[in-house]
This record gives sequence, C-alpha cells and structure tokens, in this order.
Amino acid sequence: MRKLAVLCLLVCLFSTPLLAGTRPLPRVLVYLKGSHTDLVQGTVEEVLLAQNFKLKDRDQLRNIKEVDAALASGDKNKLLALKYRYGIEVILTGKVNWIFSNEREVYGRTYRYYRAHISMKAIVVDTAQVIYSKSLRFPSETSTTRVLVRLGKKLALLMAKKIRAFWAKAAFQNATFEVVVSKCDYTQLSALERYLKAGSKVLRFARRSFLKQTGIWDVVYKGNRVDLERYLLQCSSPSLKVVRTTANRIELEVGKAAPKPRDVVAPKVQILYPSSGTILKDKVVQVVGRAQDQGGIAKVLVNGKRATVLGKGPNFTASVALKEGKNTIRAVAYDKAGNSSQASVMVYSDQTAPQVSVLYPMDGSKLPRRKITVVVKAVDRNLSKVSINGVLAKKAKIKNTFSALLSFPKDGRYTIVAVGEDIAGNRSTASVKIQVDATPPKVSFKVWINGTVDKPGSRVWVNGVEVPVVEGKWKAQIDIMRVKKVVIIAVDPSGNRTVTVKKLGGN
Repeated sequence: MRKLAVLCLLVCLFSTPLLAGTRPLPRVLVYLKGSHTDLVQGTVEEVLLAQNFKLKDRDQLRNIKEVDAALASGDKNKLLALKYRYGIEVILTGKVNWIFSNEREVYGRTYRYYRAHISMKAIVVDTAQVIYSKSLRFPSETSTTRVLVRLGKKLALLMAKKIRAFWAKAAFQNATFEVVVSKCDYTQLSALERYLKAGSKVLRFARRSFLKQTGIWDVVYKGNRVDLERYLLQCSSPSLKVVRTTANRIELEVGKAAPKPRDVVAPKVQILYPSSGTILKDKVVQVVGRAQDQGGIAKVLVNGKRATVLGKGPNFTASVALKEGKNTIRAVAYDKAGNSSQASVMVYSDQTAPQVSVLYPMDGSKLPRRKITVVVKAVDRNLSKVSINGVLAKKAKIKNTFSALLSFPKDGRYTIVAVGEDIAGNRSTASVKIQVDATPPKVSFKVWINGTVDKPGSRVWVNGVEVPVVEGKWKAQIDIMRVKKVVIIAVDPSGNRTVTVKKLGGN
C-alpha cells in the first residue's frame, strides 16, 4: 500500500505540467522605451509570436498615457483597466539604452561606437505582480545596432520561458471567485448551474443568493480569474458577457454576445536582409523580409513592386535595383482588412573597385637585395584591406599608401601583385615585374710561371698537370687565389725525376 501511495504521488507531480501546458497563453503588450525601440520591439514581438503568444499592438492603443500612468504608479486598478479596455493580460515593459562612447577612424572612415544595454520585466495586469525582471548589456563597445537585436532576442526568449512557466503554474492552482450574473431569470440560472457543474476545472460552487434577477455564487476554480472568465463566456445557454471584474470577482449579465470587432491592428513587417547600413557591390539585391498578421497578409510591396511570398509565409522576397551610393529599401505590408505598416532600411551600393598602383619598386627594376619593402597606393572611400603577394599591407604615413616587407628566396625574376579590396567586396590588382640579383661577382687571380729542363725529351708536371716542353722550355698558369704552393715534377727519358716545391708568397 505504501508503494502504491508513492506511485500515485509521483504520477500527480509529473502530470501537473502536462495539465498546465494546455492552458492558452496570455495576450502580451510589448512596451519599450529608449533608443531604437522600434528595432528591438519588432525583434521581441517576433520571438513572442514564434512562441505562440498573442500580442497587442501598442500603436493601436487609444491613449498611450494610460499605460505610462499605470506602470509608473503600479496601481492594480489602473492596470486592470488596461485589461478590460484592450484585453491585455501581461505587460512586457523595459528600456533600451544606446549610449554614445567615442569615435574611431578605420582606413580613413570615421565610425561611432556605442554601449548597448537593455532591461525588461514582465508584469501581470490582474495583480501587478512582476513575473520576471532581467537586464543584459553588451560586454564591449560596438558600432552596429545588430547588437541590440541579439540582446533583445535573448531577453525575449528568457521572458517567454518565464511567462509560460508562470502561466502554467497559475493554471494549476485553485482559487475561490465571486461570480455575479444579472438580468437572469430562474430558468437561465438553473442552466448556468448545470454548465458550472459540468466544468472539469470547477471543483465546487455554492449559490449565495438570487434576488431581482441577479444571482451570486462562490466558485472554487482550478485556475485563475481569466480562465474562469473564458469558461463562462463559452456558455451558450444562457449567453453571457462580462460587465466588470476585480481580482476575485466577476460580474456578468445575460445577453447577446458582442459583435466581432473590426480588425484595426496593422500587420507586422520586418526586412531581414539586407540590414540597415550594409554596403553592397551588386547592382541588384534580393530582399528577404517577414510579414505577419493574425487575419492574414493580403500583399507586400517592396519599393512599389509586389513581393513574392515564400511558401505559406510569413517570409517574402523581392529583387531591388540599386544605384551607386545611398539607397532606401521600403517594404509595405497590407492585411486583408486593409491595414498597412511599413519597414525600411538604408543600404549603400559600392560598385566601383579600388584604384591600386605599385609605387615602389618600379616595373623592370633590378634590385641587389632579397628583402624589399613594397609601397602601394590604394584609393577607395570604403577600402577594407590591401595585400601584396598575399601579405597584408600596413597603412603608411602618406595618405592612401600601404607597405609590406617581402622576402625572396633566391636570385631571379619575380612578379609583385598588389590587391585592393573594399568593404563591398570589389577587388582590383596592380603588378610589376622585377629582377633580384643579390649575388656579388667572383674574382680570380692567375699568373704564369715558366722554367727550363736541361735534358732533351724530359716531361714536366705542375701541380699534377703535365705542361708542354718546347726546346727545353715550359710554362704554366697558376690561380694564386686558390693555390698556396707549386709542385714541379720533371722526368727524363731514363725515368729520373726531380721534384721541386715552391710556396707562394715566400722564398
């Protein structure tokens, strides 16, 4: 019996997340302030939509000051008013900081560097409870706003995880609510009690009173007030609508359900590629973006031309011709109700390759050394790098000049190739041909020595080499740079021999 009890307890514990996970996720309002909020807010909303959260567009709020006042005061009633008016259940608020740090010059171009920091917190509208609060900052200075996108995406994933866990936990807890239904006759009251009794999450309920067509119940429900509201509004007989609610009280009245509101929410559109500030070398760029709307996207126009939707969406693509210099790419998305929104990026087209020339050495030069400092001139407004025979060149003191030290393994003819490349990827080359001759000349010093032999028919050898004997006279050439002594051997016809040794430079 003890083992059976433990097993039942484990089943209950591990089945809890499964039950909680079936609960619909809350409707979230993303409300960020600070620098580049549109960029970060779009990223955060994209992550939440991918996580199956429902969103409320802040641009559709009739009075944005209501949100500021509710968040500043933390007043539960003001926060609750946002829920009744706009259907907001969770507010994801925060601040984006993009603080200027300094300026740096890279290859003749000035870049501005910033420090990035984003903070967010998720607040439950019903109770003003903070679900989760977190801030992230980029560890170093940066010049690109893509850092804000990465920080926003990381924070959004954390917030989505915490909100989902909190919502699942809240769905599993039991709470007692006071339910008040007005304009209700006794037949409708009985039908409502049968509907409550059939509810799987309605643990128990008790009617406190029924007076002047108004019934009051105490309902113990496994979940929160929002879940109970949804359950009551699903009742078809009688049909109910919410009049007002507080933290633990729901007031409803019997009547026809409110007509479906007109779609006034604009779609979400974002250009994924190219990003703003990108430098491109192509004359035509393939733009990729994303457009989303709960009612469906009717069309997307990119610079006035209709884009192609990839598969079932939400991604779209379009070809855009670029002119040299600054270009604006604008995407406008329309939903089926006629609402529209747009996104734009600024890109630069650089279709001109750098101008490269070799200043030293000149073409056809003969150089007496094997290590040579090559100097190159490269001119381009978006110059990225210069390499010489594969060696990355360093910027020299003179404007637009670069140098690199090259080593040649041996004498011979060589070609020096300089390559200039800009940020867009355009490349150009310049080359010169040179001859390396670092070997000094060799000097030899030879002298003639001569002598005589008194016996006719005798033969003479000088340092092992036989020399001709004419009428008893002989001569030989000696390289005094290599030979330190001279050995003369004379042999007569009878075989007699004479050996004479003479040291050079002495007696």
